[in-house]
Amino acid sequence: EDLSALIVGRGERGLRSVRIESRGDLMETIERTGHIPLPPYIERPDRAEDRDRYQTVFAKERGSVAAPTAGLHFTPEVLDACSRAGAAIAYVTLHVGLGTFQPLNSDVVEQVKLHEELYSAGEHALDEIARAKRVVAVGTTSVRTLE
Repeated sequence: EDLSALIVGRGERGLRSVRIESRGDLMETIERTGHIPLPPYIERPDRAEDRDRYQTVFAKERGSVAAPTAGLHFTPEVLDACSRAGAAIAYVTLHVGLGTFQPLNSDVVEQVKLHEELYSAGEHALDEIARAKRVVAVGTTSVRTLE
């Protein structure tokens, strides 16, 4: 009752443009009433504990439609161990888009059109990456951001 949506446009491959109206703060309403988008290989409805289980320690900004699952095993302790071993850690932001759930739409990779995603990388992160002798990106989400 606090949230309504109106489809205002239809795009390719099932994409929709939606106007959302909320009686209160939109993000608070979504947090309260929404569901966690679990990876498709988890064949069950989301549960309350999934809000924590399917979020990375890297998450700082709202905006993704899913968590980058390759980074789920990182903990603050693992990151500290990496730093102690001499690794510099550069943080970037990618708001994972709907395309993460969609199959490729062509057998010819050069013809594949992926869903748009928003990303950002601060100057400090870009400097760290540029200075690195070797860059290790964890998962395709991070690789897409670096590309």
